[in-house]
Amino acid sequence: MKRLKSWLRACSLLLIISFLCAGLASCVSPKLQKAIPMTDNEQLLRQKIGAYTALAVFMKGKQNDLLEYYFLHFGAAEPLAVDSKSSKLMTGIFLEFKNKKEIDPYFGYADKQPALDEADRTLKELYPKWNELMTSIIEADSYYKMKSYVDDDFAKGKELHRSILALRAEVKPLTDSFLAQFGTLLAEQRTAELNDFKSKNLLVTYYALNTIVAAREVEAELNRQGLTYRNVTDLDTVEFQGKYEVLVESAGQFLAYSKDAERLKQEALDYNVSSMDIFRARVVNLKAAATDILMKAKQESAKERQRPAQVTPGMYKSGMPEHFSKLLGETELQYMQSIDQRYQVDK
Repeated sequence: MKRLKSWLRACSLLLIISFLCAGLASCVSPKLQKAIPMTDNEQLLRQKIGAYTALAVFMKGKQNDLLEYYFLHFGAAEPLAVDSKSSKLMTGIFLEFKNKKEIDPYFGYADKQPALDEADRTLKELYPKWNELMTSIIEADSYYKMKSYVDDDFAKGKELHRSILALRAEVKPLTDSFLAQFGTLLAEQRTAELNDFKSKNLLVTYYALNTIVAAREVEAELNRQGLTYRNVTDLDTVEFQGKYEVLVESAGQFLAYSKDAERLKQEALDYNVSSMDIFRARVVNLKAAATDILMKAKQESAKERQRPAQVTPGMYKSGMPEHFSKLLGETELQYMQSIDQRYQVDK
């Protein structure tokens, strides 16, 4: 009986600890804290950067896909460009995120210390408009799925359409400003961290982050060339090749170093084997996606170049810049879970 009680008490303690760590995503492995020590202020900065990174991934990914889908099928200007016979009405607005509340907490970091002046100010200005836009989109999603347009002959749909157009016009420049401002801060942070990791011989962590940095350079080159799924075959392969080779080298180094059990232990990355496996898979898929873009540009026939792809936003395929960006966002988020827990966000 005493043994049973002791066992139950031990289980209760473990459950309490588990719930605490689940509730506070910022629980960081003590081994990681020892491998990469930091002050309380540095921890707060990393949590804020983690929140802003997750928000930036959402804005460039799901949010962008959501709005592109809406404007493609419901019209990018007045008047509302659907009727009761449209096959797209029954699917609503292609909402991928289940609850706006999963994104809201990231905006709250604009009020937290340490301050990231320009990015904080822009985010505070953006949130009320963003909140209105997402609320209108969610309302429109329900409106079309419930077929309420049959009851009011699209009266509410037209009202929501006007609201979405007006709010989008206010949200887009503020979103672009935030992404540019935070992108500059993040690049500086990552450069400093790469130097730190290399000086401490933390080469698994170094090449994990360097792979993401290299992938961002690949993405930046695709954006500089103005490439989307519609014109990816116009890729200037000479300009792309240099960025691509850096990504290939870094991904290869990460995969090699991450197989070294002793090094993983040294860098406090041996605590969660399955999580590391997930990150490895993300890196493999990311590199493959970059290769697919290069292959598509080199192999596409002249006839296929003249026939633009027809793709539903959010349903991008291999060989498309949008697909590469989606995988890059997923890899960045997984990095904060699998490699550097210091960026995990306390919601």
